[in-house]
Amino acid sequence: MLRLSPLWIALACAINTHSTALAAPGIWRCGNNYSDIPCEGGKHVDTQAPPSAQDRKRRDEDTLRDQAAAERMQRERLELEAQPRRAAVISAPARETPAAKPQAGLLKSNKKKKKPDAFVASYTDPNAKPAGKKNK
Repeated sequence: MLRLSPLWIALACAINTHSTALAAPGIWRCGNNYSDIPCEGGKHVDTQAPPSAQDRKRRDEDTLRDQAAAERMQRERLELEAQPRRAAVISAPARETPAAKPQAGLLKSNKKKKKPDAFVASYTDPNAKPAGKKNK
């Protein structure tokens, strides 16, 4: 039996790997799978070069800036949530008092139902029959 030394085995593996890389460089898409070995009907996928050191440094600085902003916003939110809540008051704006009241007899014909100063909720039943003339 022929005995191969580990050096020859390592050399054979290196040559095999190098020749495969030269034959089919890049990434191949075979259906829904990706491989570095081309397949029948597979498509070559363009790959991007890894980012440069300057790009990585800029991205790291951006990440640190975003993290600091997120922490600042969280502190501000927690401070706002810690403050007691005030009740909301809904009312009509204050009216100015008129300088002179009109005479009572002059505006009788234009009298209408007075609207309330504040908001009043009302409900009408959609199934109710409208009020009409009373039958005697």
